Amino acid sequence: MSELLPARGLPAAPIGPLALPAGRSWGWRVVQWPLCRIALAVSAVGGALSGGALLVAWRPHAAAHPTLSMTLGRDAALLILIHLAYLLYVRLVEWRRAGEVSLVGAAGEAAVGALIGGGLMSLAVGCLWLAGCYHVGGVRPVVTVVPVAGLLVVAAYWEELLLRVIVFRILEEWLGTGWSLALSAAAFAALHLHNPHATPVSTASIALAGALLGAAFAVTRRIWLPAGLHFGWNFLQGGVFGVPVSGFVTGGLLAGSLTGPPALSGGAFGVEGSVVSVALCAAAVPALLVAAARRGHLVAPAWSRALPPLPALPALPALPADTGKDEGGLSRLE
Repeated sequence: MSELLPARGLPAAPIGPLALPAGRSWGWRVVQWPLCRIALAVSAVGGALSGGALLVAWRPHAAAHPTLSMTLGRDAALLILIHLAYLLYVRLVEWRRAGEVSLVGAAGEAAVGALIGGGLMSLAVGCLWLAGCYHVGGVRPVVTVVPVAGLLVVAAYWEELLLRVIVFRILEEWLGTGWSLALSAAAFAALHLHNPHATPVSTASIALAGALLGAAFAVTRRIWLPAGLHFGWNFLQGGVFGVPVSGFVTGGLLAGSLTGPPALSGGAFGVEGSVVSVALCAAAVPALLVAAARRGHLVAPAWSRALPPLPALPALPALPADTGKDEGGLSRLE
């Protein structure tokens, strides 16, 4: 695993609490509370995404009959908008450079993530095929996969920016890696609770997938490894194997279908609704956490961190030796 993971030394998110400048007003210090920063960051990137969607809605004919170039252009514009919104938030609120979304080394890390995510999904589908649950009814033209890929790139970047770079990272400063990982994974699962055909198994699978993505962020302290993993997982599932992605049907390269007990096959929710997905994610999370620990990227909760040592007390002057005589030189016994 360590040979596959990206190299160290690239710009990344800080580990632990931010080193904020002193002498600021009380209002600015309130803004630095973790929950306040999460609200501000979510508002910034969510507003950018909504603004981009409104720009598309102003051209109803284009939205109703988009060409391939228009679809890819829309996806690229949304990516740029939410990326710039996050950069602006970090600069104005956290008063630093956003190393966690730096483009330096991004392609390599995203490719490694896509390899891991795609490999896990291929293993899951292979298990379902051996169990007689996955079937292929035909092959579609390659061009049908291109808009699916564009949509999944935006979805992967948006969700990783929201849940790992913002929620997980900021909560980690306060609660530590373990609690932050659990809470961000629970939030990830909650966002998928109302997806079509969701089940208890799919909810458990999505929660573990969220923990896997959080662990991937902890390894590099950057967005690109989890975003690539997220994209590779979804693209292989929907864009290649042609089964639903989190309950939504996409046009994949293969006309795939899932049959058998929903708890095993995933049913209409897709492979993520299968116990096979649960098992694979549960096995992969510890491996990534070990890699993060070896890099020193795990953070302890604020209440258990060692306090700084107290300053040393000045040495007391030495007392004069007792000679048994008073100040006049006479013995006190006389």
